[in-house]
Amino acid sequence: MKMRAFVFQWERECWACGGPTPVVYGTRAPLNVPTAGFLVYGFLESDITPNDDERMGEAIAQRHPFFHRSASRNANDGRRWASHCRLCDAPQGDYYLACELVSLLPDPDDLDDDGELLSPSLKPVPIEYKTDFMVSAEAIAEWEMTLPAWMKLKEIET
Repeated sequence: MKMRAFVFQWERECWACGGPTPVVYGTRAPLNVPTAGFLVYGFLESDITPNDDERMGEAIAQRHPFFHRSASRNANDGRRWASHCRLCDAPQGDYYLACELVSLLPDPDDLDDDGELLSPSLKPVPIEYKTDFMVSAEAIAEWEMTLPAWMKLKEIET
């Protein structure tokens, strides 16, 4: 199945060495169809990340060499996808990056009628990849119930 994720990239200070390093955060809505744009509403509550969808991680790693798997006590298999400092190779935790990303995104009042960013200061780059990762119908229905009535999900042509 062809899927579309949205990748944000920015620079931050490494928590370990204090040097500047680029980081990325990849995400997509919890659907089994690619969406036309990044959906801000519900972001982080139920988004799918590279640690859920292995193929997304591989697609991001092909474009960003500082993004790769490394050891983690918090992962079921002992390894997680993460951005790594370009100076000291310390993993930049995705939880902290997600929190930082939320502070960089515009206010929900800056969304258009479809829930997409009107004038993003941090624009996500869409990447397309093939995956066999499927979200359960129950999880999709639960997520869609949280959406405001005005929000329509736009699928892209595959």
